[in-house]
Amino acid sequence: MAGTGNTIILLNPPYRKKILRDYYCSTFPKAPYYWQPIDLLSVAAILNGKADIQVIDAVARRLTASQVESIMAEQAPRAVFMLVSSLTKDADLTLAKRIKKPGRRIVIGGEIALAPDFDFAQHDAVDGLLLDFTDEGAVGFIAGENPTGRLRTPWHAPATPRIGHRYNLGIMPHHLLDNSRYRLPLWQGRFYSLLTDFGCPFNCRFCNSGRQSIGFKLRDLAEVAEEARQLKRLGAKKIFIKDMTFGADRSHAESVLSILAPYGFRLRGYLRADLITQKFAGLLKAAGFELAQIGVERPLEDVRRGLGKNIPDAVIADAFQILRRIGIDAGAHFIVGFEGDGTGTAGACIKQARALGAAYCSINIYQHRLGASALPALSGWGKHALSLCAGFNMARYNGRRQISCLWKNMRAGNR
Repeated sequence: MAGTGNTIILLNPPYRKKILRDYYCSTFPKAPYYWQPIDLLSVAAILNGKADIQVIDAVARRLTASQVESIMAEQAPRAVFMLVSSLTKDADLTLAKRIKKPGRRIVIGGEIALAPDFDFAQHDAVDGLLLDFTDEGAVGFIAGENPTGRLRTPWHAPATPRIGHRYNLGIMPHHLLDNSRYRLPLWQGRFYSLLTDFGCPFNCRFCNSGRQSIGFKLRDLAEVAEEARQLKRLGAKKIFIKDMTFGADRSHAESVLSILAPYGFRLRGYLRADLITQKFAGLLKAAGFELAQIGVERPLEDVRRGLGKNIPDAVIADAFQILRRIGIDAGAHFIVGFEGDGTGTAGACIKQARALGAAYCSINIYQHRLGASALPALSGWGKHALSLCAGFNMARYNGRRQISCLWKNMRAGNR
């Protein structure tokens, strides 16, 4: 079907392998998991009624660049919003240049949008950078409005990140994505993503999602409630809360949990160990939380503190114990690859994950993120060797845990 002349395409560009570009991060998945690009769903919600919106996740659909170009030629969109990662920048921006047409506005999101020195002269197909995919004013630029808010153009500097504000964006059109194409570890079948805030109030040195980089805002609770109702109507059973740090604002999180609890959703999300209390864990469990994804970051407390994650080992251990006791699994996430790390660092992560009783262990190799200051890091063979060692250790740990999880599920099913 040809475009209407009022079509806007929201695009996660194609690549030769799976790449996660959403929420200003750039990551190649370490296992067969892949979640919905929340940026595209948010922008689609804001632009609802302003244009005919099409959402194309070319990675999930395994489209080629040529196929995407054919879609663009057929639909003739008046604007394109596309995600661009630091890992696929050249391919992404080459595609942007190829799909640029006279009068067609191209705005990019993803990690590259946070580049303060983005060269608009070199990449003249790009009209703007969206630094906050929940900012209604900034998103309006995609639809032809004047630049404002958290948007960078050659002639408009972005507003500073907002802290503590409430925001609305409308109801995300989850039906525009084929959710059968998305998977998460330890969960079988379809799931949906839900956003209840934006950014994070903390400032870990290795992360670009903190208050100084992108800010921290809370989504309107009435809107969260309406989206929960819509997800139930869609038949959703599993919900991935896509907040950077669920529970960062305790009152807001408790309200969200009270909204979700009556629906019987199975929930998971990212949490901080120092925010876990017995009371909060009880609310998580009552609302349907099954898995907490917790950033332990480093196996040594003093190194963790130096990275801005000032959480003592005892607090982390207590959080895992509270969750385990109440019946919520917790995964341990680590980051390695800093200057001075060796292959033994990966082993130390596994050792701590085992001591914590983590449901799984995720060891991530440090990569400088735009929007955060660069830290001294490994490169070359040292980084490669550590990556191989981390992969081997994770495979052993998680393989055993998955077998145990499958056995537990089988026994539960036979009762």
